[in-house]
This record gives sequence, structure tokens and C-alpha cells, in this order.
Amino acid sequence: MGHRPRWASNSSGSTAIGPLVDDMYNAGVDLFLAGHSHTYERFAPQAPTGQRDDVAGVRQFVVGTGGSFFTGAYVADPSTPYSDSGSGSCH
Repeated sequence: MGHRPRWASNSSGSTAIGPLVDDMYNAGVDLFLAGHSHTYERFAPQAPTGQRDDVAGVRQFVVGTGGSFFTGAYVADPSTPYSDSGSGSCH
């Protein structure tokens, strides 16, 4: 769990935590939770390069929806009301 996300659809993604993501990937971490961006995003498992990796990738959730203001995203928002669900296996 950390404050800044590595990947984001807006400008909140941080390359500065790239070394942390490298370490998480090499250690077999399954999930990284981040905030900072006042949005919600769920990413498929990814390698540190940002390429999808369903075998050993780190799945990132950005859950900054409890913050002060909505920062938006550069992609189309889902319709309202919105729900999200999914499942996956641990490494």
C-alpha cells in the first residue's frame, strides 16, 4: 500500500516509485493499493514496464474516492450507477 500510484489515467501516476514496483514485482507481490488521485481505477496485473502480465504482474487499485475533490480521468467514465467486481488468483 502506498500513497502515489505507479499508473493512472490522469497525471497522478508516479515514475518515482518505479524502483518500488520493480521490487514488488521481483518479490511476487500480487496487489498494490494507492490513493493520491481522487478517482477509482483497477488495473490488470502489470510488469514494471506497464505491460500486462497475467502470470507475475502486480495488480494496482487506485482508491482515492474519499478525498476532497474528483480529479477525473482522461478516459471515458463508466455510466452511473457504477459497480465493479472481479476475481483472480494469487501468485
